[in-house]
Amino acid sequence: MTTPATATAEPTAVESPAGAPIEIDPPEPGQVSAEPSRRTGIADLIWRAKVSPPKPVIAGLLHEKEIAGLHGAPEVFKTIFTLQLAESLATGKPFLGVWKVPKPRRVYFLETEMSEAALGNRLGKVYADETPPEGIYFADEAQLRQFRRAANLQEKFDLLREWLREVKPGVLILDTANPFFRGKESPNDETTAGAFFDLLADLPTRVKLFVRHNHKPRIDDSSGDAATKIRGSGQFGEVPDLLLELRRADKRTNEAILSVSKYRHGSKPDDLTLWLDTSTLRLVSVPPVMHLLQDGPLTRAQLLAGFMRFGVKQRTADQLIRNELVKDEHELICLTEKMRGHERVYEIDWDAAKSADWYSRIETASCGGLR
Repeated sequence: MTTPATATAEPTAVESPAGAPIEIDPPEPGQVSAEPSRRTGIADLIWRAKVSPPKPVIAGLLHEKEIAGLHGAPEVFKTIFTLQLAESLATGKPFLGVWKVPKPRRVYFLETEMSEAALGNRLGKVYADETPPEGIYFADEAQLRQFRRAANLQEKFDLLREWLREVKPGVLILDTANPFFRGKESPNDETTAGAFFDLLADLPTRVKLFVRHNHKPRIDDSSGDAATKIRGSGQFGEVPDLLLELRRADKRTNEAILSVSKYRHGSKPDDLTLWLDTSTLRLVSVPPVMHLLQDGPLTRAQLLAGFMRFGVKQRTADQLIRNELVKDEHELICLTEKMRGHERVYEIDWDAAKSADWYSRIETASCGGLR
């Protein structure tokens, strides 16, 4: 009696995106081979990254399909910051004059801390002398009441999903994430925080940004990891692709520092100093002296009066002026000081200013652009 020969499956070879053949072992006896299979190897990932790189929403900062987080202590201008972010995204104008926005995108802004009237009053001051941009949408008072009454995370996200489907935005901003957590659903609980991010990622927008408060200062805040200061689960620092922090060293002035705590696409940008101009309710990334002088020369008295817009009193103002006049050997001096009668007059040296890092951010009302 002759025993039938058992057919032996030979390894097969497939070609990777890189072009090199890769030998694939056949299935074990008794296993069913389900073709076509979806296998992803190293070469596949490299190839996909080359042919379909992340699409920038804010060049050098934020990309499509990403979640971003902004955190900070109370009164560090988080809402003003996110409103300016929404404006840049909706108009395509550079964010804070620093980061380019490749194209305008519709924005849905869920403001959960301010009433509709309070938010409207603030925006009225921002756009007192200009036409408000289109493409930014908010929940109305009735929707906010409905949101607050929703019993749990799932119900709140169901409402949000419905509103997003109506507006069809490219970007969602949640200022803040706090009201999503109520009762037994605590932001400190890992399961609840995980559910929050799962539901957030599933919303029909290409980019999501949430705002979260820092916890009260404590000893371990000196570790150097800004993410550890965020109130609640560690996932608020671990999950986002981009993490930003706003802080104020001295709340007697309107100076704030923007830090990029986490960035997945290379080296983190340097810290950026911002100043709140209370006359426009906008953050500016230009030194206050230069911001005040951009439209022309000012006397010392006029300059000191202008500094009040930044919460800066005379002693600090004089120091900021001196800092621009007295520099290290290799630093640019872009400020000139002259006497006009009995008055000191200050003016920007525009030739020197062209080499300053803030020059591209400054807007001159007198000529409608850079000098």
